[in-house]
Amino acid sequence: MMTMMIMNMKRRGSQRRKRRRTKKEKRKQQKQEEENEDVDMDGRRRSSVFQTVFQPAHFHAHSNARRGSVSSEAEIRSALEKPKHTDSFADEENVLDPNDEAPGPISWSPAALVNASRSKQSGGKTNQQGFYAQVGGSSSTTRKTTGLGGWVQNLMQPKRSDKELPKDYNLNSIGRSDSMMTVSASSPHSRESSASTSKPKKKKRSKYGKLARHESIDWGDESALGDHDEEEEESVVSRQESSEIELKVVDSCSFSDINEANENWNANTDYVEKLVWYRDRRRLGIIGTLVVVFLAGCSALYFSGGNEQTGNPKEADTFDATIKENIPDSNHVKEDDPIYPLPPPPPIYHSVLQGGFDGTSLKPLSADDFKNIIEKITPDADILSNSETPQAKAMAWSLEERTKYNIEVPVRVGVRYALATLYYATNGDKWLNNTNWKSGHECLWNGVYCDLDANNIVSVTILNLVTNNLDGSIPEEIGYIESLQRIELGSNQLVGPIPQTFSRLYELRTLSVSDNQLTGEIGANIDGLTKLTNLDLASNRFRGHVPHGLGGIPTLSYVRLSNNRFTGAFPTSFISLNNLHTLLIDNNAIGGTLPALIGMMKTLVNLRLHKNDFYGDLPNFSDAILLETAHFDDNFFKGPLPQFGSQRLRELYLDKNSLTGAIPISYGGHPKLQILSARNNDLSSTIPASLASATNLGVLDLSYNKLSGELSQNLSQLTQLRQLYLNNNRLQGSFPAWLGSMKNLEIAHFNNNLFSGDLQLGYEFENLDYLTEFTIEFNQISGIVPEDVCDLLLDVLTADCWGNPAALDCPCCTKCF
Repeated sequence: MMTMMIMNMKRRGSQRRKRRRTKKEKRKQQKQEEENEDVDMDGRRRSSVFQTVFQPAHFHAHSNARRGSVSSEAEIRSALEKPKHTDSFADEENVLDPNDEAPGPISWSPAALVNASRSKQSGGKTNQQGFYAQVGGSSSTTRKTTGLGGWVQNLMQPKRSDKELPKDYNLNSIGRSDSMMTVSASSPHSRESSASTSKPKKKKRSKYGKLARHESIDWGDESALGDHDEEEEESVVSRQESSEIELKVVDSCSFSDINEANENWNANTDYVEKLVWYRDRRRLGIIGTLVVVFLAGCSALYFSGGNEQTGNPKEADTFDATIKENIPDSNHVKEDDPIYPLPPPPPIYHSVLQGGFDGTSLKPLSADDFKNIIEKITPDADILSNSETPQAKAMAWSLEERTKYNIEVPVRVGVRYALATLYYATNGDKWLNNTNWKSGHECLWNGVYCDLDANNIVSVTILNLVTNNLDGSIPEEIGYIESLQRIELGSNQLVGPIPQTFSRLYELRTLSVSDNQLTGEIGANIDGLTKLTNLDLASNRFRGHVPHGLGGIPTLSYVRLSNNRFTGAFPTSFISLNNLHTLLIDNNAIGGTLPALIGMMKTLVNLRLHKNDFYGDLPNFSDAILLETAHFDDNFFKGPLPQFGSQRLRELYLDKNSLTGAIPISYGGHPKLQILSARNNDLSSTIPASLASATNLGVLDLSYNKLSGELSQNLSQLTQLRQLYLNNNRLQGSFPAWLGSMKNLEIAHFNNNLFSGDLQLGYEFENLDYLTEFTIEFNQISGIVPEDVCDLLLDVLTADCWGNPAALDCPCCTKCF
């Protein structure tokens, strides 16, 4: 595009130079004719410039004024008062020209004469200050260009109003040195009261090479000087061919100086054109660079859009990253995470509460005893002295409760203080259910459950405030309720870290704080909980490595760390957990390879590792005989599909990896398999007919692979199939007519394959009452879509029905391709 623009500008420049030469020749010929006609008897030219209202005495007065004569002003005034002399100007040639404008009597100079002469020749006018402008406006204002080249020129040249002349475009100064610029004090147009002289400046070398300015010349607006045609002359002049141009400065006002001034004018015009080109060439280069950058950016966006590169950015040197298409997610939705089983809370033994409080102690606790117990739990005196802290509010409440009830067991004082601190720290007044809190026995508070210990003492064992609008942080004081066995605070608005004091809860079996906004790392505050069986930290903002210390808790059976910001490698210590049946660590940034021993965990039932940064080959799970759900999708696994030995396998997700090879025939040997999803991989070969043995299969998604061959009719035995995705493969042969036997089918995608022949759908197709989506476009199928299909009123029905003639006639398609 830039090359065409430059060639176009060169062609227009050549045309402009040709027109300019023609005009110059015409002006030169006209000027020669005028010189031949305008010669008087004394050999002086009688140009129309001098055919003005001024008498010859004006010029004598002007000469006297320049010589400093005292009578110059009087002579000028007397000349102005004399009647117009018409005898010597009676011929037709000497009629006043309407374009002539007489400058003031003191304004005569060679530059003024040149100005007037050029005004006459070019049809323009001059004002009293000696400014030149065409009749229709200056060349910079009347120039109009069209096309891309004209747009670029108009962009580079600032426009001026037709009514406004450039202030620095004064030709009076051309042809006069600085020392000659004197104005008589008697002139009515004079701005200075006395003549001033200045030493002429030395010539400076221009930054444009050998071209040099003459400092005795007031150049004015360079962009407005020169002989302007319809467009701005732009000609490339090399610096080697350029030469310095010197103007001969005249000191008199004789008529013969006009020719020399005109020559200087033409020379100055060429010089200014060179300067303007050097300036415009730089602007043109900047604009060209911006255009090239813009086009390059557009090209990059066009050719790179629609694809995304997938790979493990943290382990780029370990394996080859693959490029995957931006493929939309499938319609089938995963089931919720399995929930750990919990026993019901223990009953409340009202018989041992004895009216709600202790009555067996021989020594009641004083206020100082209360303070001592509280200070052991919260040793920071600044916190207790600040009345705005939850701890200070809880201590004040505890001291007030001492006067109401007979509390004589020190442990209960600490438990009640810790629970009150949780109430104030999480804005308990706005809980959804705060029944009985801060009133009566703590075992009767909502969410607080108690049980009898070995010494037949009532102790708080369960704190369950799930989905109760707790807003704040978990106070450290909760860690001093050492009798707690279950803490369930999920689905609230808790922030901050897990308190370090939780490491004191040696009786804790269940810790569930999922669906909050908790932060920080986990480690020592949990590693020491040797009786912990259920750990649920999902859907928070925890970070750091998954602690290997969790593998040292032999009782751990349920671990749910999903939807956090954990990093690092897979904790190999988990393999030693002989009671672990559920491991959910999906939606994190955990990377590395999976240890092969994970496939030998015989107690493993649920394994979800999807949406992480795992890579390498998937291990076989032949020994995981209890495995029911296995989610490996959205990682960077490669190699063949793994083998599974469990007959209880229900869900197998392998989507969005780089797995290769064929689908194992053994996959048909899982009778309870309900979901098999391996979309967006590099699987090849054919779809095994053995899949027909998985009669409970409800979702089969093998789209976006490289599967080929014909579909086996044995697949018609999958009568429980609800969603079938085989699109974007290389499947061949005739379209399966047995599709109508899948009576529970809801979605069937066959588009972007190589099916050919006439569309033959069996009569059973009309019985697919649950079908909502049916896509067969971008194949080689011909024929007519049966009316039975149209009668199903599908939400999505797409085919190759575009064009005239169309490959497939489909009167009821929702979209044609």
